[in-house]
Amino acid sequence: MIAAAGRNDLMRNIDRWVIGASLSFAAQQKPECLFVRLSRDTARDPGLLEWLDNHLRSSRAEPKRLCFQVTEEVAASHLSEIKNLATQLRARGFRMALEGFGSGRDSPRMLEALALDFVKIDGTLVQGLRADPKLQIRARTLVEAAKRHGIQTIGERVEDANTMAVLWQVGVQYIQGYFVNQPEEVVLRAER
Repeated sequence: MIAAAGRNDLMRNIDRWVIGASLSFAAQQKPECLFVRLSRDTARDPGLLEWLDNHLRSSRAEPKRLCFQVTEEVAASHLSEIKNLATQLRARGFRMALEGFGSGRDSPRMLEALALDFVKIDGTLVQGLRADPKLQIRARTLVEAAKRHGIQTIGERVEDANTMAVLWQVGVQYIQGYFVNQPEEVVLRAER
């Protein structure tokens, strides 16, 4: 369904709906940090920041409660635009994350180029960690590079205790995946 939305130039509309719902959720529930993935189209949308400013005022959400994330692939392909977006979002008090970190050829360069709060270690790298010492060394190198820049690390797609243990050993600070918690459906009651 998302692929069809992308082909039909609908991703910006979908992302704006998700961002609006996320702002409402953050204002009502006050989560510590809610991650919101931005599509390539939205991340490159010159009207996003103005739209976001308007919705932020009306939602009364605290920007620190939202962390916008883009994939490393999008960031590498559109570095100057994503760099500007990250800087502008952080200036407004939002947080910024790079997803799929370690999937590209020059991942450490992203750490220097972008104003980031988090990197999410690529899930395909994480899933092979427990049985591959070379991947463990690579993961440790990525984690150490992030820490040198003051960026927190998250291991994606953690599905078992052994993988979680290896992630702790290489220094990953947070984990996400089915081992920790299955996806949950969050339903907000409409205010009357």
